[in-house]
Amino acid sequence: MKNILFIILLIPHVILSQSNVNSYDPKWSPDGESVVFYSNYDGDNEIYIISRDGKDLNKVTDNEINDSAPSWSPDGNKILFKSKSNGSSQFYEYYLETSQVKKLTSSEGNKGSSAYSPSGKLIAFECGINGNKDICIMNADGSNIRNLTNNIANDFRPSWSKDGENIYFNSKRLGNYQLFKMKKDGSDATRIFKSSTHQVAPSMMNNENKLVYTNHTDDYQDFYILNLDNLKVEQMTNGFKDVMLPSFSPNDKEIVFVMTKEGKSEIYIMEYKTKEVRKLTKL
Repeated sequence: MKNILFIILLIPHVILSQSNVNSYDPKWSPDGESVVFYSNYDGDNEIYIISRDGKDLNKVTDNEINDSAPSWSPDGNKILFKSKSNGSSQFYEYYLETSQVKKLTSSEGNKGSSAYSPSGKLIAFECGINGNKDICIMNADGSNIRNLTNNIANDFRPSWSKDGENIYFNSKRLGNYQLFKMKKDGSDATRIFKSSTHQVAPSMMNNENKLVYTNHTDDYQDFYILNLDNLKVEQMTNGFKDVMLPSFSPNDKEIVFVMTKEGKSEIYIMEYKTKEVRKLTKL
């Protein structure tokens, strides 16, 4: 990772469409005004920030290494992301005010999606060696990494409860990928409810005891909202065929997600009440 430049560069919003460009993993800023994501627009994966109205697109990283899995710190001052080189990946923090980049980890194995705890003191993330995925946790400075799940089945996509005491995640330990919950020390891992379909990428609402997730069948990928108090579900999309990674804005009025059409993935926003959908990225 020597001699790599990390910058924020304002990019004109009107960009010629490229069929091989894909954008993934959108995350809201704490103030709800921006979305961070990664895209291969310039040939390899880089981190971008776009305003919620789609008018301003900013490039955060600019190097020849794949950068992905962005996550915004609760105070809005930093973006956590992973960068992969020489077969392994490490986490870095980008400081928005100074453009400084700090390397957090030097551990073995690949890393995936990550999430700061609500207090900002801990980071939950996907970790894995030899192809198996687990949920790990570390201090916000990258120290004291420990494996919470340590299971032969794949566990991934961690998401925090709003009180910071529990972590929601996906696991295939009981057949299909299902929604699980565990305490932040890894204890009491339990399936939330049984389903014959794959349920992935849980993300909590901010003001209600509900989470949004993607439901996979043989033919469709739609996202649903699960009420954790009574386990009732609300279907948000119907027959979109390929949507993923939904998450609520801080005020719970909008849902950002990825939708793939004709082999190209873009970032979209849905109004929660009306279910009106608009495209956010036009890369």
